[in-house]
Amino acid sequence: MNELKYYVGTGIKFFINLKGKSVWEKRSLTGITYINSEVTIWFDEVGYSSERFDFKPILKPLTELKQFLTGLEKVGADPTFFSTSQMAADLQSISNGGITDRNHYKTNVFLFLIKGQYDVFGLIEKGLAISSLDIEDEPSDSL
Repeated sequence: MNELKYYVGTGIKFFINLKGKSVWEKRSLTGITYINSEVTIWFDEVGYSSERFDFKPILKPLTELKQFLTGLEKVGADPTFFSTSQMAADLQSISNGGITDRNHYKTNVFLFLIKGQYDVFGLIEKGLAISSLDIEDEPSDSL
């Protein structure tokens, strides 16, 4: 889960489970520590260790990018507001499946996708994250 470090400070939500009790952590992720195979995610002074908790970030699948771009066009927004027309073209290509290898993302595109909490690492497919499309209601139990 080394990829989580890129999402620190983006306001990403997590689904956290301990012995059948589940909770959403709504505070902003402030840090991650790695000690051997143990990962601890931090929300201010509260930490959840992978040794005791099962946690997964809630991310948007890249397929949602197409809906976002289509929504911009419907309201008449010029997609070039992203900073350059090349960035708009790259985002359009990603949303259409034209660029599938994140190693080919330009820095500004990569940062835009991370800030938008899109799954640029394929964590959903690997079972390491939960798709925002699969979330119906927030768990109400507390740990």
